[in-house]
Amino acid sequence: MLVLKFCGGLGNQMYQYAYGLKLKKYFPGCIIKKDTRDFRVTKYHYGYEIDKIFGNPAGFEEAGIRDLKELRGELPAVLGGKISCITEPLRKAINEKFFSLKNENILDEQFVDGFQLIELGRTCFSDRDFYVQGFWADINYYLDELELLRTYLVFPEISERRNLELVDKIRNASSVSVHVRRGDYVNSVFDVLTLEYYKKAIKYVENMMPHSYYFFFSDDVEYIEQNFQFVKNKIIVNWNRGKESWRDMQLMSCCKGNIIANSTFSQWGALLNDNKDKIVIYPGRKTKNIEMEELNIPGWYKAEV
Repeated sequence: MLVLKFCGGLGNQMYQYAYGLKLKKYFPGCIIKKDTRDFRVTKYHYGYEIDKIFGNPAGFEEAGIRDLKELRGELPAVLGGKISCITEPLRKAINEKFFSLKNENILDEQFVDGFQLIELGRTCFSDRDFYVQGFWADINYYLDELELLRTYLVFPEISERRNLELVDKIRNASSVSVHVRRGDYVNSVFDVLTLEYYKKAIKYVENMMPHSYYFFFSDDVEYIEQNFQFVKNKIIVNWNRGKESWRDMQLMSCCKGNIIANSTFSQWGALLNDNKDKIVIYPGRKTKNIEMEELNIPGWYKAEV
C-alpha cells in the first residue's frame, strides 16, 4: 500500500494526483490511498478540491487513522475547522511524548525524485507499505502521459452565463490566455513576473498568430488595467472568485494559446489544453533561485523573465 499526501493549492494537488496516477500505472497491483488531513488544520486557498472538481476518477480512497499511524508513526489530525486551534496543540504534544516518525516508511521528494521513486518501487512496493510526500510538480514526469491525464482530469460542463458567453468567444477567436499572478507572490520566494516577460511573450504570439485576442486572468485586476493598456484586444476575466476560481483554469485550457506564469495553476491550464496547434509561452525562472527547466512539449517556448 502507498499513501499519497495532498497539500497546497489546486495546481499542486493536480500534480500530486497526476503522480498518483503514474504510480497506479506502473504498480497496478498496489493499493494507493490519499491523505488529505493536512487541509483540516492548514489553510491552502480553498482546501482540497480534486474530488469536487474532477470527481476522483482514479478512485483513491482516503487513508484511515490506523493507516497513517502505522506508516508515519504519529497520531494524524482528526478534527479540523475552528476547533483545531485547541486539538492541534494537544495532538502535537501527544506525538512528541508518545510517538516518533517512522522515517523508514516515508518517501520524501526532497530525497528521492519522481523517476527514482519509480525505480525504487520495482523492488520495494510489492512487500512494503510507504507514505509518499512531495509536490511532484515536474512536468517532465508526465510528458509521455499527457493524453491519459486529460482523460482523467475533465472539468464539469460550464453552465454559468458569463462563462458560457466567454468560452464561445474563446473558441471563435485566435484566443490567448494570459495569467498574471501577483497577490501571494509579492515578498515571497517566487518571482513576480516582470512586465517585460509579458511583452516578450505577446510579441512572440503576434509573430506566430497575428491579431490574437487576449484573455487576462489575474488576482490583481487593477495591475492589469494600469499596465497592459498596450494590449488592445483584451478581456479581463474577473468574476470567477473564491471557490469557483478553478473555472479560470478551465477557460485557459480552451484557448488556442497560453501565456503562463510561474504558477502550477496556469501550467495546468496549458497542460489540459488539447488544441492541436496551441502556442504556450512559459517563463525562464520558476522562483528567484530556480531556473525553469526546458520543457520538451511541442508548441511550448521559453521567454526569459
